Amino acid sequence: MRLLRLFLLILLLVCSAFAENLVLVNGIILDGSGKSRFTGNVRIRDGKIADMGLFKPAAGETFLDVKGMIVAPGFIDLENLSVAALEKDVGATSSISQGITTAILGSDGTGPYLIEEFMQPFDEKPPGVNVAMLVGHSTVRRQIMGPDYKRSANEDEIRRMGELVENAMRQGAFGLASDLRSEPASFSTTDELSALAKAAARFGGSLFVHPRDETIQEPLELARTAKVTLQLSLNKLTATVLADLDKARMQGIDVGSHIYSFTES
Repeated sequence: MRLLRLFLLILLLVCSAFAENLVLVNGIILDGSGKSRFTGNVRIRDGKIADMGLFKPAAGETFLDVKGMIVAPGFIDLENLSVAALEKDVGATSSISQGITTAILGSDGTGPYLIEEFMQPFDEKPPGVNVAMLVGHSTVRRQIMGPDYKRSANEDEIRRMGELVENAMRQGAFGLASDLRSEPASFSTTDELSALAKAAARFGGSLFVHPRDETIQEPLELARTAKVTLQLSLNKLTATVLADLDKARMQGIDVGSHIYSFTES
């Protein structure tokens, strides 16, 4: 327990009335800006961070001594596959207990295309975490092609898939996700995915891709031609991948990647 205390203080600000007005004192602060950690205080007023630094709590303020603990922004879960779990547990207990405060749902390409329908229940009962929903490539492909998806899509089918993606973006989707290792997206051509990526990009959406194999050249080319922000999923930590990412960024491609901390799996 002491080891955990040294690594992280999870601040459940949205879930605790106590934290609406509070000063955290003597914490090791990592503010998310890239600056080095520092020891200081954080003032929370009306549930929001109002001040941060080496100030003293005012007379009458409630404070909590968090000496030895790290105070940091909530984590963003880029690979959250818990769409069904969130529907069952709107409080997102599992995520919150790990310090996650934002979840990007549907990165495996199976997210819904009827975004408003999916999000409507949360209007009455807001989830315990911030939620961004990705429309799924496999979902729209199955919707348009039905069981006959084990082939390349024709132009009309690609056009209709693109319309579903555009409609999802209008309804508030964060972007498009495609797992090119799994059916039915695995049967798609690069041209199909490019058309759908462009549909998402027209609304400022991002493209999340699980590459077909160990190379990331196909999604990088998609990002370049579609002019879409790219987030690569589940890459192994290899010198080749890191070099390719650096080269792509130097060429002006807006690309990020969440990477395994090992070279084989």
